[in-house]
Amino acid sequence: MKKIDPKWGAFIAIAFGPLMATLDSSSVNVSLPIIARELHASMSDIEWVVTSYLLAIGAFLLPLGRLGDQWNKKKLFRIGLIAFTLSSLLCPFSQTVFQLIFFRVLQGMGGAIFMSIAPALLVSSFPSSERGRAVGMMGMTVSTGLMLGAPVGGLLTDYISWKAIFLINLPIGVLGFFLAEKFLQEETHCTEEFRFLDFSLFKNRFFVGGNLSLLSYFIALFILYFLTPFYLSDVLEYSPKKVGFVMMTFSLAFAVVTPISGWLSDKVGSQILSPMGLALAVVAYLCASQLTAASTPKEVVLTLLFVGVAAGLFQAPNNSAILGAVKKSQLGVASALIATMRTFGTMLGVAIGTVFFTFFIQKASGVGGHFNVHELSPELFIQGFKPTLWVAAAFALIGFCFSLMRGDTKRHHLVSNV
Repeated sequence: MKKIDPKWGAFIAIAFGPLMATLDSSSVNVSLPIIARELHASMSDIEWVVTSYLLAIGAFLLPLGRLGDQWNKKKLFRIGLIAFTLSSLLCPFSQTVFQLIFFRVLQGMGGAIFMSIAPALLVSSFPSSERGRAVGMMGMTVSTGLMLGAPVGGLLTDYISWKAIFLINLPIGVLGFFLAEKFLQEETHCTEEFRFLDFSLFKNRFFVGGNLSLLSYFIALFILYFLTPFYLSDVLEYSPKKVGFVMMTFSLAFAVVTPISGWLSDKVGSQILSPMGLALAVVAYLCASQLTAASTPKEVVLTLLFVGVAAGLFQAPNNSAILGAVKKSQLGVASALIATMRTFGTMLGVAIGTVFFTFFIQKASGVGGHFNVHELSPELFIQGFKPTLWVAAAFALIGFCFSLMRGDTKRHHLVSNV
């Protein structure tokens, strides 16, 4: 029997962390309209089911990434898998939205552990000439979690209960734990003096520009991604199962394009690919803003496919460029900062989307205060949805500008061994 190449064995083990996290996030996102109804939660309350999880992740990413540089990345990764899995088992016991929010905080703390060091583990497992390909393949893994999470969450919510979506983390987390033990290599500790954050990184234009464009992009993406399930469920009146399958189209496009863009970035660099992805994202969000209460499934699917292509074209080249611009001893904190930008971008996207959506709804209706989104008429929902997606397009445009300002990273392709 042919032995698995060590680098690909490590890839498989590392992939279980992002796969589990994205599968969970996508399942929860699709189920939010049903969770809001069953737990009698307002729009502002249900937002915290997502935001609390992201806040917990964001608060711990940087210190844990730096800890990974100083300590044992393999052990830390396995601890994260178990912590996330065990906290997932608490979520189904929630009787109120506030209990669910608390359990999601615990989930986020566990997720922060493995998210902070997964990119560093990945980059250290592959030669620099294959880094873009590896990052692209990991992007495909992330998109697979997003792609499967949407229909799985919809099916479980439709046929069992929204509570069942958290139980699928158990087998994934346990299997990932044992694969990490088998395939991940023990690493020697960093001998540099411990610093929570190496501020010399922020003198690096490529590193800063890449992270700022990533932050702007995720704000834009999750304004759309958070509101779309409510649009599908409450305006177009799709079942949770149908919502899941429609949302899957974004991840499908992302899964196809990401490994290709990662491979291309190894050949031509990221300076063309990343801005191109963000430019397409601006157009995609403007197209999404044209969706109405009369839009057909074909129109919705094509729009989400467009959004997914833009995402896939941008992310892998951008992340590979960021990691290629730092020393090997800084990989842990660099990968944690990437995860921090992604997490805070997601969190801000949800928060900004909720604020603007609420503002536009209140302006259109002339009524202030909290409201339950499923009680809005389709016409009123669209009056909040449309201009909020203009805001998303504006953030994608800001990301495009940051990406152009970053400059050419091709000559920074090799990770220093210093």
